[in-house]
Amino acid sequence: MKSLLSVYMDQNVSVHQKEFLLKDLITEGLLRDDRRIGEVCSKRVYRILMAQSGSIKTDDVEDGADLFRRQLA
Repeated sequence: MKSLLSVYMDQNVSVHQKEFLLKDLITEGLLRDDRRIGEVCSKRVYRILMAQSGSIKTDDVEDGADLFRRQLA
C-alpha cells in the first residue's frame, strides 16, 4: 500500500497513468479463475484513495466529482 500511494503522489506520473496502474494486476479466484483487476476497478481505486473530500459519496468520486471540485476551487 505504501508503494502504491508513493506512485499516486508522484508529480512526474500523469493522472491517466495512475488511474490505470493496477489494470493488469492478477487476482486469484477461489476456483482458480485468475482475473485481471481491469481498467474500471483500477480507476476506482485511484479515485477513492486520492479523493480530497471525505464527505462526498463513493459513486460520485468514481464518476470524477472530486476531480472537478478541485479544478473549480
